[in-house]
Formats: sequence, C-alpha cells, structure tokens
Amino acid sequence: KMSETLSKPRNVNHTLKKLYDWMEKGLIDINPEFQRDVVWNSTKQCLLIDSIFKNYYIPPILF
Repeated sequence: KMSETLSKPRNVNHTLKKLYDWMEKGLIDINPEFQRDVVWNSTKQCLLIDSIFKNYYIPPILF
C-alpha cells in the first residue's frame, strides 16, 4: 500500500493582470532552472498576444 499519493488537481482561473502582478512581485518564476530555452520566436509570441486581445481560446497554462 502506498503511503504517499498525489493530491487531486484543482482548476483555478486567474486574469492575465493577476499573473502579471505575481510575476512582478517575484511570486511566479518564469525562468526556473528546469525550464527549457525559448522555443517560440518573436513572431509566434506576438501572435499569442494578438490572440489574447482578440479573445480567442487559449489553452490552460499549467504551473
């Protein structure tokens, strides 16, 4: 019998403003040691921002 199990995942929605504020306060590390290098070029990054402004569906961000 396993003594340690993972807790059930929970879904919480936050605004981009809240995520930005947390990054500014250092509460979210967007460049941890285990993070891979930048994969998206600047064009793809701009298209993501454009999609956000156009209210397109953006898949969940997991962390």
